[in-house]
Amino acid sequence: MVPTKQYYNAHFLVNCTVLSMFTSEVIPFHQLQSYKVQKSRDICISAVIFLTYSGEMICADPKQEWVRRYMITMKRRTEQILPKYPPHPSRQ
Repeated sequence: MVPTKQYYNAHFLVNCTVLSMFTSEVIPFHQLQSYKVQKSRDICISAVIFLTYSGEMICADPKQEWVRRYMITMKRRTEQILPKYPPHPSRQ
């Protein structure tokens, strides 16, 4: 399923710029497709931006325990799905 909002390879076209943009509730894990970690710079704050299967982008506080737990779970899920290829001979 391709989200209706612009989306490319887990790089979302959204920035969280103020703390009030953080969600105040825990998002059900089964609704989440992927995430992006946004570093603090210029006008942006540190945030985790979750992409839902419906194409919604949700800013979350990376200091929240549920956010860290979801990130770890999603990373493990991705590592189990994607095959591990040996390094290309030119990079050894």
